[in-house]
Amino acid sequence: MFHKQPTCKSLLLSTPQNPVLENLDQKQHPLLGGNITYNITWLSNQISNVTNQLLPISSPRIHSSIRLDKQMYLPNDVVFIEVLLFNSLNKTPVAIQPLNPKDPRYQYYNLSIEIKNSSDFRVYSKFVQANTSTVVLSFKLPSTLEDGSYLVMAYNSKVAMSTMNFTVQNLPKDRATISTQILQNSYQPGSTVTGLVTVKLLDKTLLNSNISLFYVVSFQNSSSLNTSIGLSQISKQGVITFTIINPELMVIDAYLSTGYLAFNIQNVVYFQAWQSSKRSQTFDFQNAELKQRFINNTEISLGLVSSQQFGRGQFTYVPVLNQTALIVEISNQGQLIRRNLYFNNTFNQNNNRAELSFKILNINRVLNNNENLQVQLMTNEKVNKSDDYLMQIKLKEQILYQEQITLNPSANQNFTVQGRLFPLINGGILSLSIQKLTVAFKNFYRNKSVSETVSSNVTISNMTTWFEPKGELIFFKRPNDRLTINITTDKTQYSPGDSVSYSIKVLNSTTGKVITTDSYLSLTAVDISGLQTKSKEMILPKSYQSRLYFSQEILNFENEKLFRQRDFDQAFLPNQNETISLDLLFGVQQWRIGLFNVQNLATLSSKLKNLSPYETQAIQGLYNYVFKAFYSETKGQYEHLSSTRSGDQGYFVNPLDYMQAVTNPRSWSHPLRANFTSALGIEDLTQTVLFQSVITVKNGVTSGKFYLNDNITNYFLTADAFNSNGVIGYNYLQIKTIENFQIKISGPEFMAIGDSVKIPINITNLNTAAIQVSVFQDLSKSQLDFKLSSLPMQSVLAGQTLRTFITATALQVNPNSTLTLIANATLGNRILMTNDSVQISIEDKTYDKQYQTRGSIIGSSARSIGPSNINLQISLTNDLIQNSSKYYISIYPTFISMLDDSIKSISQLKTGNFEQVASSFYPLALKLDFLKGLIIKTNNQQVIQFQIQKKLESQIEILLTQKIQIGQNLRFNGNDLSNEAITAFALQFFIDISTIISVDKTIINQLAGYLNSRRNGRGGFIQSFSNPLVQSVPEMTLNAYIVNALIYHNSSINLTTEINTLKTFADSQLKANKSDAYILTLIAQSLYRLKRTAEATIYADALTRLTQKDGRVVSNRTNSMSVFLSSGKQLDIETTALATQVWNNDLTKYSIYTVNAISYLASQIDKGIIGGSQGTYTGLKAFKNYFQNSGLPTINGNGSFTLKLNDLLIQTKQFQSGVQEAITFNISDYIINNSRIFAPGSTLNFNVGIDGFNLSSGQSKDFRAILSISHRYLANQSYVPAQPANLTSDFQVIMKNQKNLGLENQTGNMFPIQVQFQNIFPRGSTLSGEISLNLDVPSCLEFDKKTVKKLIDNGDINNLLIDPNSGRLILFIPTMVPGQVKSFQLNFMQRFSGQCQQRESMVQQSYGDFEMYAKTLSEL
Repeated sequence: MFHKQPTCKSLLLSTPQNPVLENLDQKQHPLLGGNITYNITWLSNQISNVTNQLLPISSPRIHSSIRLDKQMYLPNDVVFIEVLLFNSLNKTPVAIQPLNPKDPRYQYYNLSIEIKNSSDFRVYSKFVQANTSTVVLSFKLPSTLEDGSYLVMAYNSKVAMSTMNFTVQNLPKDRATISTQILQNSYQPGSTVTGLVTVKLLDKTLLNSNISLFYVVSFQNSSSLNTSIGLSQISKQGVITFTIINPELMVIDAYLSTGYLAFNIQNVVYFQAWQSSKRSQTFDFQNAELKQRFINNTEISLGLVSSQQFGRGQFTYVPVLNQTALIVEISNQGQLIRRNLYFNNTFNQNNNRAELSFKILNINRVLNNNENLQVQLMTNEKVNKSDDYLMQIKLKEQILYQEQITLNPSANQNFTVQGRLFPLINGGILSLSIQKLTVAFKNFYRNKSVSETVSSNVTISNMTTWFEPKGELIFFKRPNDRLTINITTDKTQYSPGDSVSYSIKVLNSTTGKVITTDSYLSLTAVDISGLQTKSKEMILPKSYQSRLYFSQEILNFENEKLFRQRDFDQAFLPNQNETISLDLLFGVQQWRIGLFNVQNLATLSSKLKNLSPYETQAIQGLYNYVFKAFYSETKGQYEHLSSTRSGDQGYFVNPLDYMQAVTNPRSWSHPLRANFTSALGIEDLTQTVLFQSVITVKNGVTSGKFYLNDNITNYFLTADAFNSNGVIGYNYLQIKTIENFQIKISGPEFMAIGDSVKIPINITNLNTAAIQVSVFQDLSKSQLDFKLSSLPMQSVLAGQTLRTFITATALQVNPNSTLTLIANATLGNRILMTNDSVQISIEDKTYDKQYQTRGSIIGSSARSIGPSNINLQISLTNDLIQNSSKYYISIYPTFISMLDDSIKSISQLKTGNFEQVASSFYPLALKLDFLKGLIIKTNNQQVIQFQIQKKLESQIEILLTQKIQIGQNLRFNGNDLSNEAITAFALQFFIDISTIISVDKTIINQLAGYLNSRRNGRGGFIQSFSNPLVQSVPEMTLNAYIVNALIYHNSSINLTTEINTLKTFADSQLKANKSDAYILTLIAQSLYRLKRTAEATIYADALTRLTQKDGRVVSNRTNSMSVFLSSGKQLDIETTALATQVWNNDLTKYSIYTVNAISYLASQIDKGIIGGSQGTYTGLKAFKNYFQNSGLPTINGNGSFTLKLNDLLIQTKQFQSGVQEAITFNISDYIINNSRIFAPGSTLNFNVGIDGFNLSSGQSKDFRAILSISHRYLANQSYVPAQPANLTSDFQVIMKNQKNLGLENQTGNMFPIQVQFQNIFPRGSTLSGEISLNLDVPSCLEFDKKTVKKLIDNGDINNLLIDPNSGRLILFIPTMVPGQVKSFQLNFMQRFSGQCQQRESMVQQSYGDFEMYAKTLSEL
């Protein structure tokens, strides 16, 4: 119902040009308060007169918009251009039939089409006559066209200009790709940003060493700052550094829904958030706090607000007087961002006289064609009951409905306007405005008599004061009818080069029947490869309906990403409520408010003098003119698309041109290339394969066909239709191409030499005829790795897949082998060819991997007697597999050269608990420390430093995910050690690396806090365990380790009781001559750190008495172990390394012991690894201190190193002063030619000497370096691992049903394997440690991973790893009580058939020297 006033009647009439109100004569009017007659019809006529002065009714209002087939092109592409012309008001087509040039309308339909580049240079221009409401043409892009952004323009003297941009990417010039990487995800203002730039050439050629790479760094979140950095370099990588200078991280634009702010009542506010003040990328956020600030600087919270999509959202609030600003607080990546909200509405009235606000209650402001408009008006106390208001619904400047209303103060009043009273058959965007009748209006009538003749020439200035605008809302009215387009194709999927036959039906959406009258259809089919990315939604041609209804109504329509079709095309579907995008867009169109008020039209008229031709013809569009010319601050700024690689085309330097000039752009379909059947491969990459513009569809049905290109891709076929009444429809269909001839192979991840596995082959023929297929090996890849059985010619029926197999026998070790099969066939006169590959790691038959190490300090003797000639002996064992030996002989002149080998080899160590993981990347941290200490860095060193820092930060983040919060403190789980032992190591580790890389000090303090909280008050610490079966660390060992870690953290901490307890224990051991050297090192170091040197010296001296002839430091008591449960050789390495740290406190006194200890540690180096993880961690510290504190220089002269074997000189390596890299001897060729010398049981006498050495000028000391010899080999089946006295092992591996292994009929069947093992230490022993179980299974079996969770849940294993190279299954067993026996079953499935060899398995006691092996027994 209408809201009726008792003293006012309202009735709507219509005329061809403007709706006119009938005479409303009243003798009494609340506003005038007396007997007076006024005529609102006269007023309406005056408004019409003013409008017609600006928009002559004799000129049709034409809306033009441009559609391209796509938005990204290559040189030689054809750009299809379609300009759609429709009546701007009623959305009906024009020029359905060709016009006679003498027809006065002809001038409106003859358009000028231009294309300009970004420099405003015209590259194309043509006049084209419109036909069936469209202008269509094509433009062949020149091969020499520069890449960049181009603008298409369509206009004439009567039609407002429309524009559309597209991008050209010049791929032939794009020979390289550049990728960037920075250390952090976010930065604070003022931060220094370091990034890595990598250049990769597409043709795989080397980068020219003389090339100068110039990088442009742009601050994405800054308002204006750009920085350019030039780098000249030899390598393909470079490091860039720049500083962020106060970037503006976020900008929020806010808009009052009606354009006006009213106090003390609810107002609706829309907002648009941007990542920066550039306003190029939107910013989405959740649960930001909305606050209101007052003049006295107090703030109150109004609640939470979130964006809904693309940075847009809305909220409601009640403004009050004395407020100064709305504030939004957003937490983004740990940073609190505060932004004031300022209303951007052009006509905003922010004063205390505003008395009302209003909103449309229909969902998202979208109405069906006959739906009633629901409006709610909210008033505050400023409303006067005697005031009159005018509510108007307008289509642009045309008034469709208006009603005079009165309002009550401080009230909410609902109004209903029936849909039939503002009819708009084809729908459109309408405005709802509220205006107050002013005092000027009252005074005008007070001076008139009833009989006075109304003049029609009242000046505009008088009229413009009659209304006081109170706000405006825009809403969308759906068309009364629409067309439904059904698209069908002859197949669901196609092969490259296929023809696609399509059929289209145009239906009436109401009846569902095919229409019988003419309709007009446009079709486009485009290969979307390269047009769709993960970060962008599909770029599709914009539908007619979105262009007709929204391009004039949405600011920056082309940049509104309307290829998100769902957001706009669904607005046309009846009863479709998914239109939130429209509501949000309407809310931020602040330039629309009051646009067609008389006052603004009058203002516009004063600006129509001396206009350019473009601006003059823009008056016809009015809307275009206003927001592009009148409101200059909101001019459309086109956002150019980024040039990215365009699908497969991006990898063809000179793609062949199959897109010749188009003679009939209205009806073009892609032909099959002429050489399609004879030329093999992908040549034709034409993206647009169909462009049909406004073809006439008789009786609602049409059909056609087109050919696809050579690509395996997806196409979008889009269809737009309209009829002569302006009824429109839209639909699209996706078309997929697949390979019509295909071979797929699969194989095991690994094979052992001698395995013969049947490789499954699937050959698919999707062609229309049967083919004969031959399959053969690609001998260019891994031709020596496999021997293949022959495969006869295979017949594959049309549309079928044939499954067969070929047998592959592994011939030689290659962890990176690739097996590639090629299939070819002939179909007619066309050659078909395809291939597929599988990665298979080929391992030797499983034997035990063993190693021997020797080493020493080596140096020159130019000034004094030095170790310039070193003899080292290695005895080869009888169980050696002779050809498996590998010798690594290295001289490390610097600490960094040793680190390089440590970094390469450290991954070979088992990484289970926190200590093992952290220790494994400690060498990386030390190298970063070295690089950061260099004053002058090469470009390559900058790159390496950046990469290491990035990797370390990532690994530390992973480590910290294991931390456990205990109140205000932190700890780490010990897994197979006590929690306190691992937490103490973590404290020490983070302190060590905090000098190298940033570590949160809070974490370090919380770790120390946890350890301090575990003091038991009796001089020790309480142990806790994450695993109830874990063997506890010996009490005094743990106490000493924790005390040392806490003092390392804070030397002022009071640990008097704990230190005295440790000293008492150590003194009693010294007295009994049964000292634990590991504990002594920790006590001595703690005392040195506390500056209690005299006490520390007692224990440092005791360590010298425990030093052996080879330099190692050992305990003279049984059952010693480290805090990590290390024993044997591992304990010796850790103790010796810690002893060197103690002796470094007094190098003068202990230098000889330090040198001997370093020599021993050098003898344990195996390619940079020193024993296990903890041995490497402590050992590297020892070597670092040695190189820093010995006072001896690194290589400081010229000479050569000689290598003799059994007194025969076999190699010489020259060196020069200052050499930094490791010097290595390669004796592999010598081994091949002298195999008898290296036979099992032989003894090898290595001699490494220095020859012809001359000190450099100014040098006075001899240099020292580290010599390391490592021998790695495989032991055969006669190998029996060393075991401690009186200990027995029990390790069995039993495979069930082994006799059937490898048979074809067993593929898919389970082969359970039963394992049984024990802790090798006898019952009652204090020794323990994690056990690792290494299972080497036949290559045709695959582990059933479903059993992993069950094994972990049952407590059978802690973790599981699968070695991808060997297929070895490594299971980490929880700590077992000494002597304890365990057994469980693992399930394996046969994936492949063939001859799969049995392999040996092994169990290893962690942190010990004991290994046990077992042959796999069979159970029949």
